Amino acid sequence: HDFKEKFVAAQQSDDPQAAKRFAHTLSGGAGNIGASAVQVAAVQLERTLSQYESQHAVAAALERVKHELAQVIDGLKYLRFDMDDIL
Repeated sequence: HDFKEKFVAAQQSDDPQAAKRFAHTLSGGAGNIGASAVQVAAVQLERTLSQYESQHAVAAALERVKHELAQVIDGLKYLRFDMDDIL
């Protein structure tokens, strides 16, 4: 669950677009695997950054991403399987 830390590092980097790209990348990846709640939250975070909203708005959008991402990651923990069962 280190998205938040990586996002904050991107915000603090010398590249002013890094955080927006990070959110965009998460949105695309989430869409690719069907994690629609994560995708929607990441799109909102990207929009919040694009519209230069307050730090409070960015923090709230980031917390939503973190929450949705944690739910997906927690859900994946229950999908334990053995490759031998698949092959």
